[in-house]
Amino acid sequence: MKYTISSALLGLLSIAHCARAQKFTNPFSNADKYTSIGAMASIPSGQFRSTDLKNGGYAGTGWGLYFDSKTVLKSGLYFVSHSTYSWVPLNDAALNTSFTRELGKKTMISGGRHMPFLTTLGLGYEAHPKKFITLGLSAQAGLMYNSFKNFDITVYDTDNTTVLFNDNLKYDSQFSFAYVIGAQVGFRLIKDLLDFQLIADYSASKFSSTLRGSELPAIRTSQHIQLINVGAGIVVHTK
Repeated sequence: MKYTISSALLGLLSIAHCARAQKFTNPFSNADKYTSIGAMASIPSGQFRSTDLKNGGYAGTGWGLYFDSKTVLKSGLYFVSHSTYSWVPLNDAALNTSFTRELGKKTMISGGRHMPFLTTLGLGYEAHPKKFITLGLSAQAGLMYNSFKNFDITVYDTDNTTVLFNDNLKYDSQFSFAYVIGAQVGFRLIKDLLDFQLIADYSASKFSSTLRGSELPAIRTSQHIQLINVGAGIVVHTK
């Protein structure tokens, strides 16, 4: 019996020694972590900017905020969580011109604004051509939640004074799949603590929603939301 117990103890000690020798190393234990925040211009592109009545979004240039959380491995590969919130107005002047031409009557539209909130996860790679400069490229995918501020539409008779139609219209807020391709340039301000950052990214999503008003039946619509965001902010080293 003593021999059996001794053998068992020796076996357990051997297993424990092997486990320590082959202990799993967490690849994130020595990773660098960063948090960045900043402001940006949100510039519509493609169909979102187009002033074509059939497919255009009639979006004008707006602005927004961005927030990133990034974990960088020693290899330069990094994992990023990226979020933006934008205020993108409608191009009222272009809408008025298009609808007046299409209806043959003076039309005035005002007040509409897209407010997309985007949150994505992805991968990237960063390089350091100089000790004080960081370059990064990334690709992410996630969700966009687009809310919309109501807009007014008024159609006048041929005398341009008598109101033929007036309504307040709004799109339902909806979630949609989105993706982002981004680039960043960082400049060291305080070593291991603070950087200044320039960012540029392209985000896209197909937003499907229902347009509602008090005078018109509900209309199911879809719109490609395509934004080029260009901005600047600060990066805080969180480790």
